[in-house]
Amino acid sequence: MTPHLQLTLIEDIKTSMKSGDQPKLEMLRMMLSALKQAAIDSKAPVSDAQAYTILSKLRKQHEESKTQWLMANRPDDAQAEQFRIDLISSYLPQPLSSEKITTLVKQTIESLDAQSPSDMGKVMKSLKSELNGRCDLGVVSKIVQDQLNSK
Repeated sequence: MTPHLQLTLIEDIKTSMKSGDQPKLEMLRMMLSALKQAAIDSKAPVSDAQAYTILSKLRKQHEESKTQWLMANRPDDAQAEQFRIDLISSYLPQPLSSEKITTLVKQTIESLDAQSPSDMGKVMKSLKSELNGRCDLGVVSKIVQDQLNSK
């Protein structure tokens, strides 16, 4: 069975084809292609959670490209990358606030009875499945580290 996100992308591709929105159509096709490639690589259908991870990586790549275009003094290309970033972001869950992340980290630390920074791995493992695609795991890692160091 095809996950919900892929079905949404397919429907949006059809809509973009009918409306003639070429930039949006190209980006939607790129996103669907990335998901299909991941399914081929893993030899299993991609779940929505995995799709969010893949799209998050794709968004990060385009953010890096935008930075490079700005450094090269190419604002038109940077603007095109921003369009792509916004489009990808529209398919991702709303990012969590730092307060919500901190609350989830504290709850996880308490539930796992983590006491020291050496427990960071098991805390991150538990949080990764819950937060994947909804926030930058680098930020989560920093919050976990701060919380464990303050114990």
